[in-house]
Order: sequence, then structure tokens, then C-alpha cells
Amino acid sequence: MAQTTGRVISETGFAEVMHLVDEQQEWNRRTRDLIARARPCPLPVNDGVPSVMIPQWHRGTTWARDAARAFHDEVAERVSAGVSVCPGERARLTPGAATSPRALEAAGIPVLELHADNVDARSADGDALTRTVGDWLDRHVLAGG
Repeated sequence: MAQTTGRVISETGFAEVMHLVDEQQEWNRRTRDLIARARPCPLPVNDGVPSVMIPQWHRGTTWARDAARAFHDEVAERVSAGVSVCPGERARLTPGAATSPRALEAAGIPVLELHADNVDARSADGDALTRTVGDWLDRHVLAGG
């Protein structure tokens, strides 16, 4: 019996929830890999993030697992159809949060660190950020050095 709730956990129910979590994460991994391999990029970040994060709040449910699979299937259709959010894509940016910027640089991958508040845009100059990213892309990514 649980000390906090006074209820007994169902091991079978727990196993079912964990199985759904694993399935959902597998669909998310497949979708991530599909997007990473796709040229050009088939969807904008502002479509992808909610499609993954909203089901994450419901993980362990059939709905969340099914939503992850439906998102994967939609992305696969977009890739097959050649949908592009940026026709003529020459470079793609990814968030450095997944890996240390120093590790990326050591591997020869150009890194640009932006220091801005992603919640409160009032503290940043959007035009300056756009120029900074554009200049960096031109000098370090697209120029090959």
C-alpha cells in the first residue's frame, strides 16, 4: 500500500502505461530521425514542437501514443511529397542544447551562441538577431569555414 495515497499500485496497469510511454517515445524518435534526414526540411519548428510536446503531457495514454504515430505519419507524407518550408534550403540550424557547443566545435561543426530570453522578446533586438544569424550563416556555414 502506498504511504501517500493509501492506494495499491497495479503492476499490470503500470506495465501497460510504461509500454505506451515506450511506444510514444519510439514514434517521436522515428519522427526526429525522419526530419533530420529529410532534405529539404518538411515542417517548421513551430509546427513540430507542439505536435510533440502536447502529447508529452499525456504520455502513458493511448491518445498520446496515437498522436505521436499520427505526427510521424504526417511528417512522412510531407517528406514523400517533397514539402519544403524553405525552398532552396542550403543549411539548417538546430538547437546547441542537445550537445555541448564546445563538443560541436571540436567536431568541426560551426556554432553560434545567442544569448536571449526565449520567453520575453522585449530584452532582445529582433533585427539585430536576424542580422547576426544571417552574417554567421554567410561567413561560417555557407562559405564552408
